Order: sequence, then C-alpha cells, then structure tokens
Amino acid sequence: MARSRHRRGSGRPHLVLRLRKGWTYDPGRRRFTKEGREPVRPGTDLPKYTRITFQVPAMAQRRKRSLAEDELARGIQIVPPRGVSPGRLLPRVRSWPCVEKAWVAPAPVPASLSRSR
Repeated sequence: MARSRHRRGSGRPHLVLRLRKGWTYDPGRRRFTKEGREPVRPGTDLPKYTRITFQVPAMAQRRKRSLAEDELARGIQIVPPRGVSPGRLLPRVRSWPCVEKAWVAPAPVPASLSRSR
C-alpha cells in the first residue's frame, strides 16, 4: 500500500485552545482579534518556530456557520518546536484574554498499537 507524502497531523505534543466568543485568529498577522479589544500577539509568549493553526481550517474560513460549526471554528492548535513541552506553555496561553480554555492534547496512539489483531 502506498503512503501519502503529506502528513495531515504532526503527531507531536501540542496545546488545544478554545477561543472566547467573538475572538478570531488572523494567521497572516499571527494575532487574535475582537472588535473593541486590544489584539493579542502571541509571538513574545511562545518559542520561535511555534505553529498556530485552526483545528478545522475549512470551518474557520467559512463566513456563514451554524452554531455547531461556530463552536468547531473556535478551536486552535499550538504546536511548539521539537524539544519544547507544551505543558510548559500552558500557563502563558491560559492567561491570554482571548482563551476560554486550554489543555495539552492527549498523545496520539501509534498506528501499530491501535490496530486490532
């Protein structure tokens, strides 16, 4: 069986956060914004090469969403560079005014262990 050259997930330990209602993430400017509030720029709180991505990118780009879709669009992943524990970043991320809640994502189960015999 052929394997895809592109991996969908990093498989690396990361943080998951849920934005408060009204907040959005602008990946081009790497900042969280809300009407009438000062933007949150996470650059100084995170190590260099940290990636910030939407959990469901297609949902985040939609303009019209149902209530359930809006909940999905508020999910963000923060993937620190190799060698940096996401747990170390958790207190800083939780202190941002745009974060409703944040947690360390559970470690992925290797495919070799998840197959039934």
